[in-house]
Amino acid sequence: AFHSVTVAFDGRRESLEDDDFDDPQRLAFGLFLQDEIGFLEDRVLLSPALRFVATEDYDDEWVPRLGLVVTPWTFLRVKANGERAYRVPSFGELFFPDSGGLRGNPNLDPEESWNFDVGAEIAIAELGPLRRVRIEVAFFHNEIENSIVFQQVSPDTVQATNSGDVEIQGIELAGGFGVLGWLDVSANWTHLDADLKRGGGDVVLDQGDGAVPGRPDDEVSVRVRLGPPSGLASLVGEMHYSSKFATSFSGNSFVDSRTVFDVSASLDLAQLGWLGDWRGRPESLLLSGVANNVSDEAVRDALGFPQPGRSLGVEVEARW
Repeated sequence: AFHSVTVAFDGRRESLEDDDFDDPQRLAFGLFLQDEIGFLEDRVLLSPALRFVATEDYDDEWVPRLGLVVTPWTFLRVKANGERAYRVPSFGELFFPDSGGLRGNPNLDPEESWNFDVGAEIAIAELGPLRRVRIEVAFFHNEIENSIVFQQVSPDTVQATNSGDVEIQGIELAGGFGVLGWLDVSANWTHLDADLKRGGGDVVLDQGDGAVPGRPDDEVSVRVRLGPPSGLASLVGEMHYSSKFATSFSGNSFVDSRTVFDVSASLDLAQLGWLGDWRGRPESLLLSGVANNVSDEAVRDALGFPQPGRSLGVEVEARW
């Protein structure tokens, strides 16, 4: 068997200067170990992993994960993963100041879950005029304890809240293809069923019907890019659809479904020869015009909190 071992660690310090919360601060440390084991000329890849997480004011945790990829033929991959996930509340979720509309919650518990998924991917490099043809399907099931969500607790206030136990399962379809280097199309559809399992003693939760805030049943994204293979210029259009979703555990308030369109056009100035041959010139220098939410759709993540409507912008991006 072939082994590829990865060892990584990280450390961070977080602090907030705020007298209302007594200037909180904390230290966190993580250690990660993974071994990717290849069998049968890497047709079978097994990836056991373990992460140790230590965060001040919270219990130390061991987080395991196991992944499997089987490639019976070059064009087909079958994948499965099982893992335990653990996340302590962020400082924003804990201490976001009560601004009269959005506030944190210093009493949040860590979010824990067991996540499982299985899927298959078909990838073909060339099929007639098509290039990079890819189709993927995956089924997932998550058992979450104390999921952290921002829910609408009053007509004008959104607050970070622990949900109690939540069961989420669903299916994801994704795919894409290119046409002779001039056209690229990709799309993604996610359907999920999120079910609140218990109230955990919270009156708001106990009175609800099992809704999980911010979890639409269906989300669809489509992206189309048109331009020469050289990347000199490109025109990109994107569509994002979200079905209606609850804004509180009670399930009595919803944000309606929405469809948002974004477009952009870019030109690589580095390919025009204007920058000469000087040593420090960037490999690419993209000048882009961007229009987001072209149809000026009303976008909200909660009933009283509209997101920006139509917006126009100019972007410059350099790469060396």
